[in-house]
Amino acid sequence: MKSDASNSSYFYSLPRLIEPIQEIFEGKRRDTLNEVIPKANIPLKTYAMGLETVVQKVYIDTYLRSEEAAVDNYFIDYIEEILDSKTRKEGNSVITLANTLISLDQDRWNPKKDEIQKRRGLGYTYISLLKTIVSSHEELAAIYNEGKQPSQKAIESLLDKNTTVLKEYIKQAKELSN
Repeated sequence: MKSDASNSSYFYSLPRLIEPIQEIFEGKRRDTLNEVIPKANIPLKTYAMGLETVVQKVYIDTYLRSEEAAVDNYFIDYIEEILDSKTRKEGNSVITLANTLISLDQDRWNPKKDEIQKRRGLGYTYISLLKTIVSSHEELAAIYNEGKQPSQKAIESLLDKNTTVLKEYIKQAKELSN
């Protein structure tokens, strides 16, 4: 059994043993980042461009545009039925008819179109988020390609930029889901 004096010296020397191990792991982490970030830059950019294309061309330009056209056609057909209806021909007043059309426009048609527009805006914000992430990653890759380490200020700036766009995306998504 060791004496109390030898046990206490063991615990005092433990931090001196751990510090070199931490430095080795920190150096390995930096080496890994130096290697991985520049190599991942082109695949990340390619993947993000693919997502951007899908969101823009499939979701925004095709799906939402088709949905908007369907909503417009539905309400145009509905209004035509009201205008051609037997009730109107039987003497409904012009004021009653106008109020019905205004109400339909404000209470049903416009809210549907506004919802589609919000989803379109969310798609554009998602594209902006992708572009911001890629841009930040490219900045880091450029720093590492020069054989340098990014400064704390540079990292904070990139994180702030990404966080700002991400928060906007989350805010819009929450508003849309309410």
